Amino acid sequence: GGTTDTDDTGELRYVRVEFAGYAPSNNAELNTFTFAAVGSGTRLSNLQALAGLDDSFEWFGGTASATNLVSYDAGDDHFDMSEGFRGRLQDLIPLQTRPYLAGDIRTGAGSPASDPQGIENDGCEGAGCTLGQNSTPFTTPVVANFTLVGTGDVATAGSSGGVGMMLRRGAGGWYVNGIVARWPRAAISIRDASTYTR
Repeated sequence: GGTTDTDDTGELRYVRVEFAGYAPSNNAELNTFTFAAVGSGTRLSNLQALAGLDDSFEWFGGTASATNLVSYDAGDDHFDMSEGFRGRLQDLIPLQTRPYLAGDIRTGAGSPASDPQGIENDGCEGAGCTLGQNSTPFTTPVVANFTLVGTGDVATAGSSGGVGMMLRRGAGGWYVNGIVARWPRAAISIRDASTYTR
């Protein structure tokens, strides 16, 4: 899609991916599904991620919409949006029943995350952000009809994870008709002044 918001990158429908995420280099585990600058003409529906080593679903910018997304026992975040993602996601069910342990991972494949969340949304931060967390486009998704279920046990949350919805670094958005349950550290965490503003 690049800079074309309405780009059509094709269709993924009724796709299940299991045990993805082998790390090509240290601390660089791969997501189960990655959508980079995918436009709104793309059709994404009925997708399932099972026991991936990194995020189950990640959007880097773009405006793609998706429906009926299931994530089961992610190694990191279930749903991660950043770099100006402005799409619409509907009918999301992530379920975390246990932690991803180092013993679950083949030697050399990577390592589990220290901060897994249900949703982790970020604005812009770093060298490429000319206005810091106020750089556009803003990460402002619409997320509707979601049930985020964690383990309920802080010992399974990683050293700094275990939050149902982590909004930070200037992210915003609309989160409608959702249930956030059993996340051991917090249901929702809003960080940074720019996030409160958005």
